[in-house]
Amino acid sequence: MNAFENGRMLARALSGAWRKEALPLPTSDGIAENAELIIRTGAAGIVHRRLTKTPGADGDLFRQVVRQQTLAEAIRTKNLEKVLVGLAARGIEPTVIKGWTLARYYPERGLRPFADFDLVIEPHELERTCQALLELGTAAIDVPEGIARPAFLGTPVPNEAPKPQEICVDLHLGHHRLIDRIASERDRRVLREKLGEASVRTLGPEDHLRTVALHLFEHATWRSLCLVDIAILVEHHAHEIDWNYLFAGEPRRTEAVVMALRLSHEILGARFDLRVLDGRPSLPRWLPSTLLRIWGTPFKPAFRFDEVARTPTALWEAAKRRWPNPIVATFAIGGSFNNLPRLPYQLVDFLGRGKRYLVKRARNRLSAS
Repeated sequence: MNAFENGRMLARALSGAWRKEALPLPTSDGIAENAELIIRTGAAGIVHRRLTKTPGADGDLFRQVVRQQTLAEAIRTKNLEKVLVGLAARGIEPTVIKGWTLARYYPERGLRPFADFDLVIEPHELERTCQALLELGTAAIDVPEGIARPAFLGTPVPNEAPKPQEICVDLHLGHHRLIDRIASERDRRVLREKLGEASVRTLGPEDHLRTVALHLFEHATWRSLCLVDIAILVEHHAHEIDWNYLFAGEPRRTEAVVMALRLSHEILGARFDLRVLDGRPSLPRWLPSTLLRIWGTPFKPAFRFDEVARTPTALWEAAKRRWPNPIVATFAIGGSFNNLPRLPYQLVDFLGRGKRYLVKRARNRLSAS
């Protein structure tokens, strides 16, 4: 199968798989051949639910992966409780986004893997929060790009696959995906719930859905589970969402949210009243097929140009890996999701990223000299 067919196979397997009563797959063709791809995108657990109910399918294909994910989620949930209790004792109350806040919507543990804790804090809390996290035994702390990393943290060591018992935290200084929202209204809708001894502060459903949708378009198009996150959120909160508030904000960002909702229905069959999208932009012809091709293509992480051998072949391969897909490029430069060609958007985004990389590298050299 080609990339588009692989993506379509994955979409069929994921469709409705998050619901309490998951149905058997219409066919298990292509699942075993693309097992590594499915695992890589984090979808093994949720595909497993339908696979085990499908006559003639290999129900053991992802069983070990699901066991590992279930154990990892239990350990990380306990560690999240520990971190939040420890931060609260020091007068710090972050907002938890993504990761655990999404996994709790799934019908079983182990279906929605997460490796770190995304915590939103105020900028003035950065050093105090980092110090507290170190005291709580945190193994890795990431700070936003462009923000000075506290010296006592040392140099970050990349870790693509942290062990479940390792506490990894990704800090966000403010809600950068919600900068077009009224802060007081966002804060008024914040939810609090209990996690053991911890009090968890999370976004209200509209801001949560908007954050996840924008995250998808920023850099998570390859991860099919991100669209499942959107489908499960909109179905769970369909009758309580304030749609006017959801669509309030900068028009291009709102358009991306509309596209994410339409994709969740078109590709995964998410159930919600489509009349809420009346008068909103329609899906351009290229968007669903492009997303499916991305899903069906094995993900290759980009590497830094300064780590690449200075040969034409190596540089060309590095450039190809850095070439933005049409969805990410459109969103990155604030383009419109219409039926016009995407190549100009991709070229502008690629050149812009290259310019920012060169500027950053020059600044780093100046500061080091």
